[in-house]
Amino acid sequence: MRDGIARIYSPEGLLLKEIPYLSGRVEGVVKTYHPNGMVAESYQIVEGRRNGSYESYDTLGAPLTTLNFYNGLIMKIEPPKIPDLTPDSAGEQKFDLASVKLTDQEVALLAKYRPVIPPGDPAVYSFHDEPATFLRGEEEFYSRLFYPSRAIEDELEGTVIVRALINTDGRVDSLEVVQKLGMGCDESAAITVQYTDFIPAKIKGRTVKAWVDVPVHFKLPKTSN
Repeated sequence: MRDGIARIYSPEGLLLKEIPYLSGRVEGVVKTYHPNGMVAESYQIVEGRRNGSYESYDTLGAPLTTLNFYNGLIMKIEPPKIPDLTPDSAGEQKFDLASVKLTDQEVALLAKYRPVIPPGDPAVYSFHDEPATFLRGEEEFYSRLFYPSRAIEDELEGTVIVRALINTDGRVDSLEVVQKLGMGCDESAAITVQYTDFIPAKIKGRTVKAWVDVPVHFKLPKTSN
């Protein structure tokens, strides 16, 4: 199991990226570098998600952009102030969640700023502009889905929902059944999703590793009387 910092180098031997690992998964501050050795980007991964500040720099080390993330979501450009909840003030002050919403000006800035999601980003995202979809379409997916004979005999119909983690190659890294149907349908749905290729999710045009809920429908064929 990998622990420590993994360093990625160019064919010329230049340091391109540093990725910290803890117990086999990315955890800590990820850094990318300019060819001259200066830090290009720096951001933190906590439990598989972006948390804290994202900072980018030019080749001379001057800051270009600072964004703030909480559980993978972009918050305001400047972090919100946390009130002083001392015994005297705890009853008077409340943390206003509305204060972390983006203003129209900040939304316009982010729409123009593409490097928010850097190439090779190891984070897992629960949000996206475009969700992961079947690479070969629903018809191909259902052509491989096995309808258990016991479920057919009992005329069981319904939907199984499989939550799958799709990596940037469109493969399933892990999955779990979050809505069950029983009689072998759950296992059949999970196996079919596991061996399905996807078009990865995207944020601002870049592929990202993200969760997707896949509804798998079991419906008996219509019979003519």
